[in-house]
Amino acid sequence: MQSHRYADDLQTNGSSFVSNGSFAHVPFPTGTYQPWWDMWFRYMQTAIMSSIPLMPQHGNHELEPQFSANYGIGLDGGHQFQSYVARNPVAAVATASGSSSPLWYSVDVGPAHMVYLSNYAEFDVGSDQYEWLRQDLSSFDRKTTPWLVATFHAPFYSSYTAHYLENECMRQAMEGVLYTYGVDVIFNGHLHVYERTFPMYKFAVDECGPVHIIIGDGGNIEGVYKTYADDPGKCPTPSVPSYQKAGGFCPIHPYNGSLCAGSQPAWSAFREPSFGHGILTFMNSTSALWQWNRNLDNEAVVADSVYITRTPSCSSKQLHFKDDLNTDVYPTTSFS
Repeated sequence: MQSHRYADDLQTNGSSFVSNGSFAHVPFPTGTYQPWWDMWFRYMQTAIMSSIPLMPQHGNHELEPQFSANYGIGLDGGHQFQSYVARNPVAAVATASGSSSPLWYSVDVGPAHMVYLSNYAEFDVGSDQYEWLRQDLSSFDRKTTPWLVATFHAPFYSSYTAHYLENECMRQAMEGVLYTYGVDVIFNGHLHVYERTFPMYKFAVDECGPVHIIIGDGGNIEGVYKTYADDPGKCPTPSVPSYQKAGGFCPIHPYNGSLCAGSQPAWSAFREPSFGHGILTFMNSTSALWQWNRNLDNEAVVADSVYITRTPSCSSKQLHFKDDLNTDVYPTTSFS
């Protein structure tokens, strides 16, 4: 997931202006200069893609407006995400999973049903993406894929000041669906930090809700975000950036009428403004091990580790088999 997030660090989204003439040979707009994308993918192919299969997820760094400095919604009539779509198998995977857009799709990976969503396309109730999500979650089979994992770029929950409540509109539209169908884990990026929540729903700890993990800490020229929204005097004023056209602005004061918590929120289990990486190991059909490591550690030290358990008492977490509602085919099988 990390490998596609920062493809524009070399001016591939047209957001950086080079005044020293170093890139005078690059045609305008600079964000459409394809050799930079090719160079980056060749590097990643050598480093990781040739040995580890990856399924891509997009973010605001892949929007890359074509022929215009204005951001739109979704593919925007072929003016956005074109380099991303052309270089990844998202169109074919989307079609296979019944999606009408390469920006959202699902795929089975081992014991997990993976759902890829977009907060840069329409996500309101009744939208194509919303209706596809409902259909996909209502039809997947926990007998073959007992784990349900979702991912989208901007998080629903974060206790950092950066991008604070930026994706609140999508949360209000889609969180209920994800909760109802028993999503176990949600992975996000966008923030150059690490944070893991307890299982939660609607800003409160809830054993039947998903664990949210911000893992946008793979590395970035902007550095890590070091300020918490609960630091004294640091509560930010939420705003909608120019690239987040979908949803608009959805104000909320979730902490007893306040915009920010007075200390680390009760739902926040672990947070650290460091670059790092994580590994999710499915132990069996009800237990998974999540481990996070700092990149700066000289040795492989696990800085955060937790067993994620699909709670049997939650009806949405039970193994809803299409042909057998009582048999767990993965009682002891290890997926590591």
